[in-house]
This record gives sequence, structure tokens and C-alpha cells, in this order.
Amino acid sequence: MSLREGGDLWLTCFIAFRFLTRGQNRFALLVTWLSITGLSLGVALLTLVVSVMSGFDQELRQRLLEMVPHVRMLKPQEKDRVSEFLVDDERVSSIHKYFLASGALRSASGVRPIQIYGIDGEGLSKISPVFKEIAPLKAQEFRTTPNGVLLGAPIAELLGLRVGDLSKLVVVVSDSKGIKPEILNYRLVDTFEVGADPDYGLALVNLDSQTSSGWERIGEAGIEIKLHDPAQALQMSLLLKTEFPDAQLHTWTDIYGQLFDAIRLEKSMMFLLLLLVVLIATFNVVSGQLMLVSNKSAGIAVLASMGARATLIQFIFLIQGAAIGFFGVGIGMSLGVFLGLNINLVLDLLHEISGLHLLDGSFFVEVPITIHMEDMLVIGLVTFVACILSSWIPARRAVRLNPKLLLH
Repeated sequence: MSLREGGDLWLTCFIAFRFLTRGQNRFALLVTWLSITGLSLGVALLTLVVSVMSGFDQELRQRLLEMVPHVRMLKPQEKDRVSEFLVDDERVSSIHKYFLASGALRSASGVRPIQIYGIDGEGLSKISPVFKEIAPLKAQEFRTTPNGVLLGAPIAELLGLRVGDLSKLVVVVSDSKGIKPEILNYRLVDTFEVGADPDYGLALVNLDSQTSSGWERIGEAGIEIKLHDPAQALQMSLLLKTEFPDAQLHTWTDIYGQLFDAIRLEKSMMFLLLLLVVLIATFNVVSGQLMLVSNKSAGIAVLASMGARATLIQFIFLIQGAAIGFFGVGIGMSLGVFLGLNINLVLDLLHEISGLHLLDGSFFVEVPITIHMEDMLVIGLVTFVACILSSWIPARRAVRLNPKLLLH
């Protein structure tokens, strides 16, 4: 009997599934089911955690990176020249002037450190989290009011500021006479709340409130390039450097790069740790298959005495490991995706029972979920291969059984 002969593969599969489901003692059958159950739970947990972390990563990127400049050009050439150079580049969302400076926001209720971000009307429309939050009339008012400012609702509440109130932005100015503070008066046009750190530390001011030289005197002024995909900021910076070698170029990674590197590292570490849990679950496959070899030793001896080659006997147990891996991955991944899609319902139920919510004290109202197919493929492939490899030891032991000793 040889696997090269037609039909032997189907025979091998038939014997493998018969060995796996029929004639086992109760304990061996229990170990087999525990193998599938443990594998399914491990895969479900890994799928759920990876999807949640991917969701938080994507949500944080969207909230933060749409609020900040993607590529900044200091000491730039004329805006028209930059626009002409990038006119056919599909990666570019907009090109406009900007201003950045660190300062403090002062009111009758106190003082808070803040970052001042000067933009024009076009720049405001490209900050979609804010633009969607404020009313169209308020957006128009911001464009037409030179001393208008937009603040996060939390910081406005902390400082007791209401729409229409006068706020004072304190900046540090350096000139030939030394360093001195300067107060800029702005009127609060509206507030926004995007659910991220900018709610507590960002003031959007109208770029028309100062001249270009005035902005350069108190902070960083230049041209901002907004991209459809912020991940391409570094490539865009390198492209601009070749055309404008004298310009100073910065990207969002200079400020937030380490934050997202830490998030990516945390996701990778969690993935590896939970993958170890899944691999430990595959050890049950080894013990279950070894018990199966012991339980089916007489049947293996009969097959060998009938002329079954070692490859056929070996493939019987490898197919069993593949079957356990297939069902474990399928059930576990389905369960993980189902829990991921309904995680907020589960958290709401726990909130009603315990009175506590997992997201209390955070920027998030609900748990974001993002399911990446590449993550699912890696989880499924690694787990499936691990199950097949776990069946290799029992398969080799089955091949080495002596049929003469077992049949007497």
C-alpha cells in the first residue's frame, strides 16, 4: 500500500478520522476534546486582543494625526512653487500656511499650558475631527474673525471660558532686548471635543490675526502639507528635500513617532505572549495523540501487517493533528471575531452588573475594533502549523511500533 497509489489519500483520511472519533476510551476522547477546546479558547483570546489593540491604534492615529501637521516646511520657498511641484501628487490632501508655538492659556480661573496652532480657512477644513464638531456658522465666523480661537471643550470648562469670552494666550518673545512674555487676546468662537489629548492642550487660532513676520517672531511659521495617508509623511519629506534642499522639513513622527512606536511594540509583545498561550495549548495535541497511538496500537499493527507503508501510518496522525488545528482555529477565530464585534455589548452588561466600566476615565466612549486580515492569517497559519508539528512525535512513535509484538 503506498500513498502514490490512487485513492490511498482518501483511505488515509478515512482511517485518520475513524481513529480520532471511534473506539477511543473515554479519557483519551476527553483529552482530544480538551485539545480542541483549549486551542479554540487560545485562538479566540489572541484574535480578540489583537483586534482591540489594532482598533485603539487606528482610532488614536485618526484622532491625533488629523489634528496635527503631517509635513512642515520651515524657511520654505513660495507656497505657489511648492503647490506647483506637488500638483499631480495624489498623496497630497492640501497645502497651506501654518503657525506653531508653545504658550499658556490664561483666564480668570487659572493658567494652562497649551500649543498654539495657527491655520487659515482651508487648514481648518482639513482638520476633520474639529470641522465636523463645530457648526458651519461657527466655522465661517472663525474664518472672518481675525482674533478668533477654537479650544477643546474640556480645557475651556477647566478655565471657565464660554463661547464669546475673551481669552489670553501668553507666548515668549525673544528679541535684541532679551526674552519677555507677550499676551495675545483672542475671542472664543467655539469649542470642540475629539476625544484625545488635543482637547486639553491645543488652541486653533486664525492665521490672519498676525502678519507673517509677527508669527515668525513668536514661533514657527511655514507651509504645511496634509496627506491622505499620514504614514507616507517620511517619503514626502524626502521628496521635498530633493527639490528644496534649503528648507527645514519636519514630520508628525518628530512629535508622535515614539508614541506610536510604543503602541506597536506593545501590540507585538501582547501578540507574542498570547501566541505562547496558543502554542502551550498545542501541547495537549501531543499528549492526546500519544494516548491515541497507545490505544490504537493493535489497529496500527494490523495496518502494518497488511502492507501499509510507514508513510501512510505517519500521515494518519499528521492528518489528525491538521484536523484538530483546523477545527480549533476555525472555532476560535469565529468566537474571537464574534466577541470583538460585540465587545461593547459585553462591557455594557458588565457595567450594569458591577457598576464599573472598562473605559471609565479614558477618552473613549466604546472599545474600537479593527480586524486586519493579515493578523488573522498569521494567527491561523501559525496555530495550524503548530498543530501539525505537534502530531509529528506521535506519528513517528506509531511508525516505530513493532506489529509482531502487538499481534501476539
